[in-house]
Amino acid sequence: MKSDKYKAARDLICQARNIFDDDCECCPLYNADNCYEQTAESEKILLAFFGKHPAEEEETEKEECRRSDSSAKSAKPYPQDTEEDEYRYIDANWLEAVARGLTAGAKKHPGETWRQIPPEEHAARAMRHLNLYRAGDRKDTHLINAAMRCMMAYATEKARGEGQA
Repeated sequence: MKSDKYKAARDLICQARNIFDDDCECCPLYNADNCYEQTAESEKILLAFFGKHPAEEEETEKEECRRSDSSAKSAKPYPQDTEEDEYRYIDANWLEAVARGLTAGAKKHPGETWRQIPPEEHAARAMRHLNLYRAGDRKDTHLINAAMRCMMAYATEKARGEGQA
């Protein structure tokens, strides 16, 4: 570890723990011979504490951002690992409510008749639900109904061979 990185890492510990000269026993480097002198022992403690030096991690993150073809396998797992399809961002309760709504609709209108309605009509009905919600109407599940209509518009448009996959 370069001496400037060692000093920066040591200072980060002191700042993070509000360590002053009289509080050194709170420092992970307390058992090292002298934290102000870079020794193999103190360097080992810092590397164990940080895993990597924070400046090196910053450089690594910048390098990863520069790579245009980074894959999920080579990316760091946290805080924001990328997936091919980010299912983690789909709210489970919302998805459950959409599924319940679709089930109720299938019972009310058997035979998947929604597939016969053009995507533009589904979109217009979704907008109607969103507008009612925006106007303050909470008597119906307008956000869920709008989500279902958006899905229907997407599916019928895709079935036509239009739109984006």
